[in-house]
Amino acid sequence: MKGTTDRGICPPGLAERDGQWSDLTRFLAEARAGSGRVAAVTGPVASGKTELLHTFAEFAQAEFGQKRPEEPGLEKAGFARNESRAGGEAPAGDGVLVATVVCSAAESALPFGVVARLLRTPALHAGEQTERLLARAREVADGQGEFDAGTPAAAHVLDALCEAVLRAVGTGTALIGVEDVRHLDMPSTHWLLYLVRRLGPARVLLVLTDTPAPRRAPSPLHTELRRHPHVRTVEVPLLTEEGVAACIAAHGGDAPALSGTDRAGIRRAGGGNPLLVRALLEDRRSGAPDRGIGRGPDFQKALLGCLERCEATAAETMRALCVLGGPARSAALARLTRAETENVAAALAALEEAGLLHPGGLPHPAVRDAVLESLSSAERTRLHLAAAALLHAEGAPADDIAPHLLTAGRLDDTALLPVLHEAAEHALRAERPRTAVRCFEIVRDAGVDARSRTAAEVALVRAESR
Repeated sequence: MKGTTDRGICPPGLAERDGQWSDLTRFLAEARAGSGRVAAVTGPVASGKTELLHTFAEFAQAEFGQKRPEEPGLEKAGFARNESRAGGEAPAGDGVLVATVVCSAAESALPFGVVARLLRTPALHAGEQTERLLARAREVADGQGEFDAGTPAAAHVLDALCEAVLRAVGTGTALIGVEDVRHLDMPSTHWLLYLVRRLGPARVLLVLTDTPAPRRAPSPLHTELRRHPHVRTVEVPLLTEEGVAACIAAHGGDAPALSGTDRAGIRRAGGGNPLLVRALLEDRRSGAPDRGIGRGPDFQKALLGCLERCEATAAETMRALCVLGGPARSAALARLTRAETENVAAALAALEEAGLLHPGGLPHPAVRDAVLESLSSAERTRLHLAAAALLHAEGAPADDIAPHLLTAGRLDDTALLPVLHEAAEHALRAERPRTAVRCFEIVRDAGVDARSRTAAEVALVRAESR
């Protein structure tokens, strides 16, 4: 029944999100009563921020009805924001307008790009009036070069864009979602702050999602948001073991019975990340995991999707870790990724927060396999050669260095020739002649002169005879 409040009850599909759901329902109730609210939803990559927002938006429209946008026209709504939206209980049946937009790094250089897409949603679009306003905004931004919100022209445009949103809301209530706000273009960032400052009496719940960057200072946007009393933080962490168990139980009707070993494997490979856990369960349901936990297509796709959503340094760091096959110092990873050590340290922290790494290294062999399979042949070769050079410089034993050279299938640095000789002799003593043969083949192919190539051929014949 619309208007009733069993709304604090979180849908069963959102494991361990009761507190966050309760927060959002309270904020929406306060907004409907005439006290605008901003919910800053934060959490690691793929922790479920988007799912929470969209599920809540669907609930809000089902609970209160979907409000139809006001007819366009300045003369109808005017600018009487305080008179039309201030205070009091929201009228019964007024419905909820829902408008959401996703920010993108690829469009972060497009002035007012996010504002334009938001105002063009069915909930907020006002026809030609909207298009004229957006054209004026682009004109101001294009005329400035670097956008300066302090100029009179910019201030006028920013204010008018805010009024366009508040007019569309009218006497009803709006749920406006802006996802991944770290990718906001600069003019849209200033617009968002203008809007936040005007939400006091507005029946608007503004939900902003973002993934904070570990070990880095907050952005100017987040610093500014903290100053406003109607901004609330909603944290969406990874799932605990109990949360993973709840996910498994929710999929129980569709998936084969899971053994204790499989459940433990899902906890390890999923790392508490809801996207990865569900992908593992989907692979299980579809029968893909006959090869083992984490070997199905859904998990591999979800894992690589998480990496793509991380900053570039995080993805590169993960690839380097998987090539090395175990824990490594930030300085060593920086050499492999050609990144600054402090950036690599931040990347490691971000990967741990997303459940893609454990403090002791990779959470599950399937994670390493999925990442390595995603590399091109050329990139994998480059990384293994770089790893071999790095380990050699650090004084690692030959048996730790040689596997990288064998995977690369070649040798670019002749300083590593003795490493392969030593590894080949170790392999012969350990009754692993095939490994010795592969080592001597690379030595032969990398020979700098006829004499060294002949010596390698002799050693190769000896190994093959074993």
